[in-house]
Formats: sequence, C-alpha cells, structure tokens
Amino acid sequence: MFRQRKKVFFLGAGAGYLYNFISVSISLISIPMSLTYFGVERYGAFAIITTLLIYLSITNLGISTAAGILTAKALDKLEQLKIIAKAFVLVTLIAIVFFGILAFFTRYPFWIKIIGKIPAHIHDEVAKAAFFAAALFLFNLPFALFLQGFVAIQKVYIARLYDISAIIFSFLALIITVFSQRSIVYYFVLKGVFTLIISIISVIHFNFFEKDNLRTLKYSFNKLFQPASTYEFSTKSILVTGFRIFACGIAALVVWHTDNLVISNIIGLKAVTPYNITFRLIAGMFVIFTTLNMALNPMYGKAFAAKDYKWIENNYNRITAIEQILGGLVWIVAVAFTKDIINLLTGPSGYAGMLVVFALGGYGYSLSLVHAHSGLLSSINEIKNAVYIGWSEAAANLIFSLILIRFLGIGGVALGTFLAALSTVFWLIPREIYCRTHGKIRFNFLETKKYFFIIILPTLVCILFIHYFINSQIFRLTLSTIVIFLYLLFSYLRLTPENKHALRELYQKVRNRSLKTEVDVKVVFD
Repeated sequence: MFRQRKKVFFLGAGAGYLYNFISVSISLISIPMSLTYFGVERYGAFAIITTLLIYLSITNLGISTAAGILTAKALDKLEQLKIIAKAFVLVTLIAIVFFGILAFFTRYPFWIKIIGKIPAHIHDEVAKAAFFAAALFLFNLPFALFLQGFVAIQKVYIARLYDISAIIFSFLALIITVFSQRSIVYYFVLKGVFTLIISIISVIHFNFFEKDNLRTLKYSFNKLFQPASTYEFSTKSILVTGFRIFACGIAALVVWHTDNLVISNIIGLKAVTPYNITFRLIAGMFVIFTTLNMALNPMYGKAFAAKDYKWIENNYNRITAIEQILGGLVWIVAVAFTKDIINLLTGPSGYAGMLVVFALGGYGYSLSLVHAHSGLLSSINEIKNAVYIGWSEAAANLIFSLILIRFLGIGGVALGTFLAALSTVFWLIPREIYCRTHGKIRFNFLETKKYFFIIILPTLVCILFIHYFINSQIFRLTLSTIVIFLYLLFSYLRLTPENKHALRELYQKVRNRSLKTEVDVKVVFD
C-alpha cells in the first residue's frame, strides 16, 4: 500500500511538472506572438473571450468534479464506472440546455456588452469569436469529464498527458492562424475542434484501453445505470456534491477571472493587455506548487475512507511546509524578474507595474497554502461550508477590486485579489478542516508564521531594495539571483529531517527520470 502510494504520487507529480513545463514554455512563445499579430485591442478581446470560456466551465454544475471525487472514494470498479456514466448523462443534458440558451441570446446584440468596451471596428469579429468559442466548449463539456475519471482511478499522469496534447494543439491553432493571416474567429474555431478531438480520444482510451474498465463494461454494461450500492454514490449524491462544488466554483471564478472584466468595463480593453500578460506570467509559476497537490489529492480520499487520519495529517503538513517555500519563491522571483522578462518578451506595453507584480506574487504565496487546504477538504468531500468560505473571498475580492481600482488603477485590482485571500480562505479553510475532522487533522499555523517572518519577509525587503536602488541591470539581476539562492538555502535548513528527506526523494526521482523505479523510502508518503 505504502509503496503503491509513492509510485502513484511520483507518476502524477512527474507528469504534472512535464505539463507545467510545456505550458509555461508555450506561453512564453505565444504571448509575444499573439500580441504582435492581433495587436493590443484584439489581444485584450482574446484574453476576455478566454476568461468567458473559463466561466462557461461552471455550466457542468460541478458534476464533473463531483464525479471525480466520488469515483476516487469508490473501491469497486463497477461503482466507479456507474458514477462516471451517470455524470456523463447529466453533463450532456446540461450542455444541451446551455447551448440552447447561448443560441437564444446570440440573436440579440446586447449580450456582447458583458465583454466590456469593445471598439466598433472589431465588434462583429469579437462577437463571432465569442459565440463559436462558447459553442465548441459546450460540445466538448461531456467528453472532458473522462479526464476526471483518469484522476479518480489514480492515473493522474494520463490526464496530464491529454492536457499537454490540448496545449500543444492550441498553440498549433495559433501558429496556423498567424501564418494564414486569419482572424481570432478562425483561431477559436480551430482550437475548439482540436480540443474536442482530443477529448473524444480520451473517452475511447478510458473505456476501451484501460483493461479493468473494458472488462467491467464487457460483463456488466447493463448494470451501469442501476441504483448505487450506497447513497454516497447515487445520482442524488452526485448532484448535491456537484451543486456545492458549483457554488464554490463560481466563487473561485469571481476571484480568479473577474479582474479582466472589471478592468475592461471600468478602464477599457487596452488596459486588459498589460494586466493579462503580467498575470499569465506570474500565474504560470503557480504550477510549481499546484502540481504536488494534484498528485496527492486523490490519495487523501482513499485514506480518509480507510480512516487513516494520521497519514493524512502527516503528509498534509509535510506538503504545506514544502509548498510554503515554493509559494514564497514565486513571490520573490516575480518581484525580482517579472519586469525584465516582460520587457524582453513584449516590450514595456506588456508590463502592468510593480504594484500588480507584488500583489499577484503575494497572492501566489497565499494560494500555495490555500490550494493545499482546499484540495484536502474537497478530496475528503467535506465541502458543505466551503461554499460560504469561497463566497466570502469572492465578495471581498469584488469589493476590494472595485474600490481600489478607482485609486490605484489596475494595481488596485491585483491588490484586491491578494487582500481578499488573506482575509478569508487563507485561515478559514484550515480551520474548517480541523472542525470537519473533529480535530483529527490539524494545520501547523505557528510554523507557517515563523517561516514567513524569519525567511520570506526579509528576502522580499532585500529584493525590493535591489529593484529600486540598483540601477545597473546586470548587477541587479546578479544580486537578485544570489538573494534567491540564499532564500532556498535557509529555507532548506529550516525544514524538518522528514521534509528534507521528502525533497531529496523527489529530486532523485526527477534527476534519474525514472518515475517507475521503486525506492525504499520510509518517510515520504508512507
């Protein structure tokens, strides 16, 4: 059992880091390419339409994620496939309904105003691009559910490989659009078609090339839509869990994806471009801590079902200790290098300013811990109050952003996002975990505070001093690199022996590129 958990974790983490490496690499190429080709206004529209697609992801009413959580907790293969099959039918019906709503509203031109202040000369192009992007997204929605199936059966690495394919083909769509001199309409149609094909292939893979699934379908297909063995895996449970995730998802979207809409409607479409580029560059670094959680989360569900609370608490605190270092690293690197990287990629037009960088870097630090907390809470399916917690952050984010943008411009929007996280989810979710598990799983708040004030805060002060008082770029970058090296060194020295061992184990796996190698590890993930 212990050895299997290690293998699952490292396979998932390895594939996750490969996905993130490719994603960030492609972003570094695609941002200047799309900005140069589409121009500032069309790039702003491009970013807004992408944001709207993310909002459309909630149209599955949380059923896809709920199916993944419940499938991970089910021990019987037939029960797992029952959950996936029921969820597929539900999401298909939902996608049909929302497509009908989309078709109805596109008959009336007022709907496009939600994007913001669109210049007249690109209005029709943006409207068509938004429609086709949304329509193809809805067609893909039921098929995308099966990637959750791979995650649930603890084959996260397969889901990540399909995600990698989707990113590569989206980039291919951009290349074809640029070299054939086509519009953003053409890009979103081509991207949507590529994504749909990849999702259909994943469905075939899940059902016919996973031997256990194929065997179960072959002998028990007629039982797929029979009543579940327990209420937890029933259709009603899928809907109830899905609705809670849906409510949390809306709150998360308000936090993550209203910034562009607020800026577009209050300042204008051009202001979206530098904010979006800066945000994408910094958010691209978030993957260094989210990947570990995505690999570990499915394991929490099974451990919780087995009442293995000690294993959960130990690894929960180990992973948060490591992720706090990574979150701090994101914040420090963002402050140190973002301006120079963006000037190199796009020129000054893509840089949103130090306030945006500092606030988004700080948000990344808070997210490194929040992501670990929320991943555990959702994996053990104790999300009843998470809805209220998520909406408290969303409300705070919207209020802070709408107030601060009047005084600080786009920097106020980023600062609102950071302050909202600190004042709500940063401390509310670990408290909820403690309450929901009746004190069996506790987060080490004291160690987190010590690490921040002893290591992160002094490092940030040094980096800001270097940024504002060192004029030579080469000297500034050199000093910043030295400070970051010292940050990592002192962070490592403060780790417990168990966490040091966990990091060394992860390093060995990555260095040897042998995720399947069995290593006798007595500490990490056992």
